[in-house]
Amino acid sequence: MTNYDNIFDQPEEKVEWVSFKTVGDKISGTYVDLTEDIDGFGNPQLVVTLLRDGVKYKYGVRHTHTWLTDQVKRCRLGQIIGFVFAEEKPSGKGQPTKIIQLKQNPTFVDEGWTKTWVESQAKMGIPADIALRPSILTGVTAAPVTPVAVPVTAPAAATPVAAAAPVVETVAPAPVANPVFDTIRNLAVSKNLVTASATPAETDAKIKEVTGLDLTEANTTQIIVTLSSIAV
Repeated sequence: MTNYDNIFDQPEEKVEWVSFKTVGDKISGTYVDLTEDIDGFGNPQLVVTLLRDGVKYKYGVRHTHTWLTDQVKRCRLGQIIGFVFAEEKPSGKGQPTKIIQLKQNPTFVDEGWTKTWVESQAKMGIPADIALRPSILTGVTAAPVTPVAVPVTAPAAATPVAAAAPVVETVAPAPVANPVFDTIRNLAVSKNLVTASATPAETDAKIKEVTGLDLTEANTTQIIVTLSSIAV
């Protein structure tokens, strides 16, 4: 018999917001989540969540601080990263500007947390490369994946062109460089849709043939779900 009341016996999650007040203040921990929020002044911000000694520490980085948000977006979940209040600089607006630095090294990884996280996401059909990127950057959330039947449509017959008609040669645009796209292409290889020697353009064409979708930012979630459901 299922005891539904066990859910109420779970320990309460400890969460603290980080605010730097003095030069030299710092916080570090395992990078476990990245979300978006609005701060108390109405400014959109990224919220970085660090796990340390069982406590989740949240630190907000305004979207306008692009030098810092760009660095955060390049980090992978499971890395051990830190923020430090490095110095203050005059701003010309009365209050000095706080200079916050991100400290990270791709080789500094919380192996235990990463292993547990990747295994839990694999059960939902999410590849490791996607699982270790925050969902707000990939559009993929940690949700159960339902196998999807993929219809394969035969190509339409070519329409003859009159001999006198001019022939216009078109060149397909080069595939867009995007780490999420590269991960999807690798997923296509792992599903034996193409070989490892296939060009990005060939792989993208095969992905469209199988899923019916162009490889674009808007379609990444559905493409991953569809490809992940293919049995090898």
